[in-house]
Amino acid sequence: PAKAWALRLTTTPVIKGDFYSGQGRVMSLRNDTGWVAHDEAVLFTIPKSKVNSTLLIGSQLLVKARCFRLDPEHGHPADKLYFRRGFTSRLRVKHMQQVKFIEVKPSFTDSMLALRVSVARVFVSQFRDSTLAAVATALVVGEELTLDKSLEQAYADTGTLHILCVSGMHVGLLYALIGFLTGFMRRSLPGRFVRYPLLFCAVWTYACIAGLAPSILRASVMFSFLLLNEWTGRKSSGLNALFSALFVLLAWNPAQLFEPGLQLSFLAVMGIMVYQRPFIRLLPSSTWSMRRISEALSVTLSAQLLATPVSLGMFGRFPNYFLPANLLVVPLTTLCVYSCALQLLIPDSFPWHHILIRLNTLMIVWGNQLVSWIASWPGALSFVQLSPSAVVCCYALMACATRWIQEKRFFWFLMALCCLLLQSVLSPVLTN
Repeated sequence: PAKAWALRLTTTPVIKGDFYSGQGRVMSLRNDTGWVAHDEAVLFTIPKSKVNSTLLIGSQLLVKARCFRLDPEHGHPADKLYFRRGFTSRLRVKHMQQVKFIEVKPSFTDSMLALRVSVARVFVSQFRDSTLAAVATALVVGEELTLDKSLEQAYADTGTLHILCVSGMHVGLLYALIGFLTGFMRRSLPGRFVRYPLLFCAVWTYACIAGLAPSILRASVMFSFLLLNEWTGRKSSGLNALFSALFVLLAWNPAQLFEPGLQLSFLAVMGIMVYQRPFIRLLPSSTWSMRRISEALSVTLSAQLLATPVSLGMFGRFPNYFLPANLLVVPLTTLCVYSCALQLLIPDSFPWHHILIRLNTLMIVWGNQLVSWIASWPGALSFVQLSPSAVVCCYALMACATRWIQEKRFFWFLMALCCLLLQSVLSPVLTN
């Protein structure tokens, strides 16, 4: 049995009660014969009383701990998910010392990890407030620094927690910005051979920096297919690109089918593609401002529609005020993402840099206060746990109802009614 471990953190630890909890990779371990090379992805918990320095992603520790093997069959329900992600053990640290041990030549993954660490440290030094730095880092590169638990819960209760996780929205913002700046290149053949490789490299570089989470992979592969279609002059189909991306990801790693991030991301984008236009036709659009509001409403409603059954099956919670929360917070967040990225890129000696930091501070504070205010409204959450069969009935009901609306055939109306009756039997009572 191992007596000590040389551990490098691959995530920034979060506070859970009296412990720091996170993920790391064992570089070597010491047994009865001495130190030996070892490579293993592990989960860890460290008592707060044992931590006497700041722990960030990339920190290197020498620890003494008890090692417990994850049991995906009979252990904690989360053990199965982590086991699919490649984690095999959980370390409960008794003693630790933060050190800088000798490493081998860094790989590409290590280089991206180091860049993400640098971004986190720059924001910590610029904002001089852990909460502001945590939100800014989460918005730009998706690295989750230690957030106040009440604030994190407020984002979850309002259905806006996806803002603090780099997802397809962030990849889309990058794609839109670079696509806008390089739009003039489409007019010439040499420009096209510069524009599309530049977009492709920018999307995948950002995806690597952000950690290649399932939702980021889905968005990056999907945008790659869309770019290839546009480059070759073929007609693009959003649904074809979406399902092609899903096929590529599952062919590369079939275990990603069970990742909540991939499931929710795929369903949300599919909902936007299928239901946004019908929702827009139902909403008023007489003026320019009403059209913009209708577009925002339709995107939020269509994304939530398909993602809700799976979300209820996994987490059993529904944010009742997701619509006003997303309508108010997402535009502010979009502006904040661009502004924080600009703050990161320009040097500290720039004359207006301190004004930009102050502006970003105000936007983050306003966003946090707005989310906390909406989360405090009465009846902010509904609790309902759907069984797998009830989730399947929900999607069958949506499919039959959609076909009935499109074709006006009584058969689909009857099938939708049967699904609704079956769903009422399988679903539990909704409680606030």
